[in-house]
Amino acid sequence: MSSGQRRPLRRFLGFFCLLTLVTLALAVLGWPPTRRLAGEGSLRAMLAGIAVSFAASIGGGLPILVAERRRGSAAIRDSLASLAARLLLVLAGALYVLLLGAVAKAPFLIWVAISYLLLLPIDVGYVVRGGPAGGSHADER
Repeated sequence: MSSGQRRPLRRFLGFFCLLTLVTLALAVLGWPPTRRLAGEGSLRAMLAGIAVSFAASIGGGLPILVAERRRGSAAIRDSLASLAARLLLVLAGALYVLLLGAVAKAPFLIWVAISYLLLLPIDVGYVVRGGPAGGSHADER
């Protein structure tokens, strides 16, 4: 594998690592107030909400990894598709968890929203800087 082929994978792994760190920080920092405000049963809902947003972010980043070599309008389309996929994945994941009925609804939905909003800048940064519309071909221009 040449260095040009490894570059997109490295960017995705950096994206994954940053998402993981922020997700873990969310869980650690959110644990005490969630337990205090909503009780012990809400901790599972908090973790499920964060996990749904994390999975949606990873799923939304995959189109960028796959379409790394595109330029022009195709690159812009892929970038927008990536963010749309993230939104659809988080909605589908949240709906699935809610239909299962395994967690408290209010804390779950609150943590889906909080984690979605806090992970969004990382996703947008990956799309803009690391994705096909961003800096992937900066050294070739």
